[in-house]
This record gives sequence, C-alpha cells and structure tokens, in this order.
Amino acid sequence: MPALTFRTKLILAMSLTVAAVTGSTLYMTQQRVQAAYQRQFEEQFRLQLTFFSERRVQQLGEIAKRCQRVTESVRITSALEEALMEDDPDLFYDNLDTEIALLTASADNPSITVIDPMGRALVPKKTRAYFLPQGTGDGRTSPLGRLVVRMSAGERRQQEIGYLTVADGTLSEFIVTTLINQATDDVLGALVMAFPLSDQGERAMHESSRQALLSGIWLDGLIHSQTIPAAMHDLLAKRVAAELKNTSSGTSRETIRVADMPHLLFHRVLNPGSLFPPAAQVGLYSMAEAVREQQQLRARILGFGAAALLGGMALILYLSHGFSRPIEALAAGTRRIAAGDFEVRVPVRGRDELGALAASFNEMAVELAQKERYKLLLAQVSDPQVADALMHGRVALGGEVRHASVLFCDIRGFTALTEGMPPQEVIAMLNEHMTAMTRVVHAHHGVVDKFVGDLIMAIFGAPKSYGDDTRLAVDCALEMLAVRRKLNAAAKQRIEMGIGVATGEMVAGCMGSDDRLNYTVLGERVNLASRLCSKAGAAELFIDEATHAALNGIFTAEPVEPMPLKGFSQPVAAFRLSLAETTGPVA
Repeated sequence: MPALTFRTKLILAMSLTVAAVTGSTLYMTQQRVQAAYQRQFEEQFRLQLTFFSERRVQQLGEIAKRCQRVTESVRITSALEEALMEDDPDLFYDNLDTEIALLTASADNPSITVIDPMGRALVPKKTRAYFLPQGTGDGRTSPLGRLVVRMSAGERRQQEIGYLTVADGTLSEFIVTTLINQATDDVLGALVMAFPLSDQGERAMHESSRQALLSGIWLDGLIHSQTIPAAMHDLLAKRVAAELKNTSSGTSRETIRVADMPHLLFHRVLNPGSLFPPAAQVGLYSMAEAVREQQQLRARILGFGAAALLGGMALILYLSHGFSRPIEALAAGTRRIAAGDFEVRVPVRGRDELGALAASFNEMAVELAQKERYKLLLAQVSDPQVADALMHGRVALGGEVRHASVLFCDIRGFTALTEGMPPQEVIAMLNEHMTAMTRVVHAHHGVVDKFVGDLIMAIFGAPKSYGDDTRLAVDCALEMLAVRRKLNAAAKQRIEMGIGVATGEMVAGCMGSDDRLNYTVLGERVNLASRLCSKAGAAELFIDEATHAALNGIFTAEPVEPMPLKGFSQPVAAFRLSLAETTGPVA
C-alpha cells in the first residue's frame, strides 16, 4: 500500500472530524427529539390519568357514598330478607323505589341489581328500566357473581369499584356494596350499581395532541376505545396482557411498531388490589411527527455537515499547500543529503515553525558538509580503516598490544633513478607507484601506516584482525611485486623494489603529541621488518622466522644466512621469497 502524503492525511483527518461531529450531532439531536416527544406523551398520559382519576373521585365518590348509606338502612336489609324468604325479588325492588330513584338520579343511564350470597341476581318479574342486563351476575359463572361470593365469604366486605363488560358488550363501571344484617353480621348479598363508561375525554385528548394520542381501556384481553382503530386492538391487547404479567401495578412503557411506524405504548392499572379483574388505562402515541421532524433535522444536519466538509476541504487544500511545499522541500533535501549532496539548501518561507525547521535543516546541511570534508580529509591523511575506527571510537588511545605482521616496501636505487629528473616527474612517478601499491595493500585488508619518501609501511592485523593476517601480508607483498612488474613493462622508468615482512607482538595505537596523533605500531618486530626490507634485493621478499612458521609451508621459501642487522645483537635468521619461486597463489 503506497504511503499517504501529508496533504492526504490532513484532508482525511478533517473529513473524519467533520463526519464525527456531524454524526454525533445527528445522534444527539435525534435522541433529544425522541426524548422530548416521549416526555410530551408521558405528560399527556399523566394528564389523561389525572382527568380520569378526578372524574372518578367527583362522580363515583358521591355515588359510592349514597350506595353505602342505602345498604346500611335496616329497611333494605329487611326487604332483602323477606324477598329471599318469599323467593319474590319484586318485594325487594317495590319496597325500595325511593332509594333506587335517589341512586338512579345520581348518574347517567345507571343499572341496579341485587345479588345474593350465592352470586345469583335477584331478577324482578316486572319490567324495570334500571335493572342490570341478565347474565352479568348469574351465579358463580359470571365475574360479578364470583366477586359477590367472595365478598359474602368474608374475603373482603368493604365496597368494591371496578370494571366489567355487560351482556351487550358495553364497558361499564361497577360499584358493589355488601348488604349486611346488622343484628347477625351476616352478609345477605350485595347492591350492584353500574353505568356505562364514557370515553373519558379520549376524543378531546386525541384532537389536542394533533391525533398523536390514542387511548382506551384494557379489560379481559380486549381493548375498549373510540380512538384506537379496531385493527390495532388485538396487537395492543396482547402486548398489555404480556406486560401485566410482569407488573400488576404502576405504569409501564414500551415502543412498538404499528403499520411500520414506531409508537409509544403506555398502560397503568386502574384498580390495583381490587377483587375485580384488572383493568388498565392504555395510551398509544404515534411517533410519526417525531420521525418526520427527525428526518427534517437529519437532512438539515447532513446538509450543514456536507457544507462544512466542502468548506473545510477547501480550507485544508489552501492551508495544506502552504504546509506541504516546505515539507516536500525538506523531504527532497533529505533525500539529496542521503545521496551525498551536502550542498542542498531549502528555502525559508516564513517565521513560523516550518520556517524555523527549514533554517535548522540548512544549518544541519552546512555542518554535515563540513563533517564530510573532515572525513574525506581524514581518509586522505590516514588509512581508511584507521579513519573509520577513529570516527567510531574503536581505536585504543595510548596503545594496545596486538599480534600483527608489518610490511616495508622500498624502491631500490631511487637516488640514481631520479638523478637529473625534474621534481614534477619525480612526484608524478612516486604518486603513480604509491597509488598502485596502496590499492594492493587495501585489497589484502592491510593498513597503510605511512609513506616515507619512496618507502611504504603497511600493517596487517591492526587495528582489526582478519584471521590469517600473516598470510595476507605475504600475499600482499608478492602481489605488489607482480603489479610492479606489469607497470615496468609499460613505464618510462623501470622501478625495482625490495620488501621485508616480520610478524609478532607489537604496540598499536594513536601516538604523537597533544596536537597531532598518528596511528602506528612500535616494537622489535617493526624494526626487524624495516631491516629485512633494507637487505632485500630487487624483486626480493625477506621474511622472518615467525612469518615463515605461520605460513606452514604454503610458499617455497629459501633460507638465507643469518644476517647481522642494525639494532640486533645477534645475526637474525631470515627467508627469501621471490615471485619466480612462489608455489602458492599470489593473491
């Protein structure tokens, strides 16, 4: 995958930032809109419940008190006992015309009946307009009959108010008041008063909420409502029934989908703890308006986000151009420096951080160029291996004992050779000769210690050992002779040289004064190599005993008479190697 440019990264960062802000704003706005509508609907549902509760208190409270006063009358209990003994319900209803008229006047379209302790309704033979439709309290099989049986059994004697569906399917509100013989404290039955349940302000709430609020009553698995469409009744009834299994009191809220539109469903039990079957006030709120508002807000926010993104990208393109040009220049300058061009400079376009960075880059380039010149100069005045070791701190200042081989190579008859030769020609000849010999030394991992006139001193095994340093020194000496022979074939001036090699322990390190140091080696073996070089004839190589022993017979070496050497008290044994006598490889 190709690397992204700075400008591309900046544009991506801006795009992701705008997208994140837009998404977060959209999410938070949708949540707030939904929460606002939910609070609004909850408030409407609370108002509906408040209205319903206040209505019950105002309407049912007075009726319930009248029913309680009527049932406490001795005349009513006496009339009921007589009617039960004679098995003539009309005796009861005829004797209570005044009380019944008082009760029926307190409500619209009320129904009244009396149920005996066995749950059977006292059905009059005469037609009475106020009488509750048959089937509502016919024995233990009816909900009202079962309720009175439980009250007669003493489970609960206080007045009960609840909801039932009468024979014609109308939802009605019931007030059940026990009839008790004050003398014997026996329950003789119950006075039941019922009246149809109005819409409880459903239509008014529906209109005031711009038709978002649908409400009704749930009872016995059915929904009774004048605003909730009949097609929704089964679904809502099942959901409310399922919720009632989890909570028998209080208010429940959930979100459902009706006709592919989200709705909020609320319900609250109206008669918790009653002997009547549980009934619940149901509120269904369409979220269509909230969805439309969310869609409008989403479109606006996305529009603003797109505009912000386009504006931001235009701004980023403008700013990134000012950023990317200095950065691209710095990157190009870095690549040129990595390629060895230390003369590169980048333009300083301002006083900001990028300008300061460009200025620092130029200063760094100047310093690197200076260091490179120092490095080249160091490589010219010292061997590359030594220069590298010095720069990386691998040379032991003050000296260290190393086992190494030292090679001295000197031109034979140099004074006679250069007699009468112009100085420029002498220098050119020496430079050509020294360059060729130096390349051979480097090819054999040797270190050129110094040039002294026409003499070359090379070290093998210091500052770094390559294993068989003695073999490398001898190979180097033989190849130097071979290279010189080839050069002589085409040169104007024939140069002959002799070489001496000695091996052993010596002190290696940077030596000199505080102001100038030189990496070299010192010791008896160094002096011995110099003396052997001075004794070697043209195209001859003299090696000492230690060097000969280290070669293990690789080359055919001719022993020579022990020779007295300056600085050595005893004659020194040596061996001669010439290019013609070599049996091993030259390089």
